[in-house]
Amino acid sequence: MGIQPLLKNLPKVAQVPGIALTLMLIGILLPTAFYSFRLSQSSPTAADLLIAVCIALFSSVLFLWIMDATNILPFRAEWISKSVYGAAIVSILGTSVGVYKNFFDSSKYPFDGAWQVVLISNADPTRPTEFQVVLTYSKSGGKYWGYSNVVLRSQDSILWAEVTDFAPEEKSFELRVTSGDGTQRVYKWPIKSSRKGRFFESERESSNLALELRRPG
Repeated sequence: MGIQPLLKNLPKVAQVPGIALTLMLIGILLPTAFYSFRLSQSSPTAADLLIAVCIALFSSVLFLWIMDATNILPFRAEWISKSVYGAAIVSILGTSVGVYKNFFDSSKYPFDGAWQVVLISNADPTRPTEFQVVLTYSKSGGKYWGYSNVVLRSQDSILWAEVTDFAPEEKSFELRVTSGDGTQRVYKWPIKSSRKGRFFESERESSNLALELRRPG
C-alpha cells in the first residue's frame, strides 16, 4: 500500500540523463563565465585575456564532446569532430603556457626583499652608517616600506630605521630613523637609479645626509 504511491512520486529514470547533463553544463561552463566576468572588471593584460580565451574554448569544446558522445548533438562529419578535439588540445596547451609563464615570471614587485642602506654625512664622509632593511610592497599605499635590523646601541647613534615611503617611479625615498635616546628624524631624498634598478643614490646637494641603497651581496 505504501510502496506504490512512493514509486509514483519518484522521478523517472529517464529524467536522470537530463539532470546530469544540466549539472555538467553548470559545472563546466559556469566557472568559466564567472572567471571571464571577474576579469572584465579589472584591467587584464594580454596574457590574462589569452588564458581566459583558452579556458573558455576548452570548456566549450569539452561540453560539445559530451554532447557528441551522448548522441544529443552529433557532428555531421568526422572532420568536425577531429577539429573540435584539436581545438581542445590547443586550448589546453595555450592555458598551460600562460599559467607556466606567469609562474616563472619575475615578481611583480622587483624591489621586495633585503637592501643595504648607507647613510653618508657630508660633514664626515669617511664614517658612513650602514645597515640592512627588508622592503615589501603595499598595494593599498602604492609604495614600498620596511624596517631595518638594530643598527647600534649607543645613545648618540641610530638605533633602528624605518623606510616609510619608497617610490622608484617617483624617484623618492623617505626614511625615519630612531636614535638610541628615543628621538626620531625623518629624511626624504630625491633619488636616481643605476645598475638596472639595483642601486639608488640621492643627490649630494639635496641634504646634509646622503643616501645609497643597494642590493646586498
